[in-house]
Amino acid sequence: MMPLIIGIAVVILAISLRNLISMENSLEEGRGPQREILLMTIPMMALVVSLMLMMANKSGAGTKPLRDNLPIVALMLAMFIIGMVIEPMIPRPEGTLGTALGAIFLVVPILLIAVMILPSDQRISDEEE
Repeated sequence: MMPLIIGIAVVILAISLRNLISMENSLEEGRGPQREILLMTIPMMALVVSLMLMMANKSGAGTKPLRDNLPIVALMLAMFIIGMVIEPMIPRPEGTLGTALGAIFLVVPILLIAVMILPSDQRISDEEE
């Protein structure tokens, strides 16, 4: 099941990258989103839903208590709010400074996700040293 999950994730990544590049090119040329981009969004969303269902099925059935993982849930919620609502409204300067700021907006969530994925045992041993 894991190879199928990885395969679907790679397909989602490829479709979203293709859509992003196509959207960027069409906006640079002064056109709006083309029909092919709009049509590829539907299969991508179907793949995302199937990936979510497979991951939920893999991790077990039933609801899990969130109290034990409340800091992680709060962090994920904060990342969502910042990424989806606030970040597009932040004005970024042009040039190198704007590029560096954009890179920071990409690196920080990646690092936070990496910290969440790290096994608990490894984090505890690092804190003791």
